[in-house]
Amino acid sequence: ITIHALVPSPRVPKNPSLRNHWIIGELKKRGHTLASFARSQKTSAGAPYSANAVYRAIARPYPRVEFLIASFLDLHPCQIWPERYTTEGIPNRCRAPDPEYVRPYIYRTNKGA
Repeated sequence: ITIHALVPSPRVPKNPSLRNHWIIGELKKRGHTLASFARSQKTSAGAPYSANAVYRAIARPYPRVEFLIASFLDLHPCQIWPERYTTEGIPNRCRAPDPEYVRPYIYRTNKGA
């Protein structure tokens, strides 16, 4: 990543609500709806993404699809969603595991031993 990629783009609105509409508008300017853009992108298994996955990436963090959207718009994801990335351009999503989910799994594996 070059340093100029980490500078916020002046084209992208800072307001998240306006930004979401801006992204959808940019896709439409380039001849895509959310659904057609999703179908044009492939997962690592070769299947197309769903339109819901693209909408989720616009509304909530979803690094893989954020990268696809940003690449299509000739930007870096941190230029579109600066609050979701560190200053180095790394996704800012470190979460500890949910203890309610981890605990039953540990107990189940210990019971069988």
